[in-house]
Amino acid sequence: MPIAVAVTQPGYFMTLMRQLLLATSLALLAPLALAQPHKQELDQLPGQWAAHVSNGDFGELANLYLSDALLHQDFDQQELHGSKQIAEFYAGYAGHLPKIVITKINESRVMDAVGLLGGSFSITYADQHVVKGHFSLVCQWIDGKWQIEIQHNVRAKPE
Repeated sequence: MPIAVAVTQPGYFMTLMRQLLLATSLALLAPLALAQPHKQELDQLPGQWAAHVSNGDFGELANLYLSDALLHQDFDQQELHGSKQIAEFYAGYAGHLPKIVITKINESRVMDAVGLLGGSFSITYADQHVVKGHFSLVCQWIDGKWQIEIQHNVRAKPE
């Protein structure tokens, strides 16, 4: 069919525009999907952290952190250095482990081998006292897994 005839057929221009729009959209969105490698694993990290603390799996908890990690907690003014010290801090709750639930993942970003993540949590202590807070994580992708480099926890403002 000659081009002049095809262009004048009803709906040809709209079909062409839809195809161009779809092709352009896919071309623009494809790099975004590729630019976030291991994002799903990053989004699972806070849940793993909460489970290890709640279940008393302090060896596994330590493995979530880099050996020189930093944990800063505003609500008890703790600043802990290194995966060992962080695990020992949580092991101090042995016998009355808190139940930690990640209530929301607000945002996560992956840039090369660095992941940034923020969200909210609630901690229920043995006496049923509940503390709500927010966390921020800076993580590194090393040897096929995310490890926490910096964690900042802050108590949520009362509602």
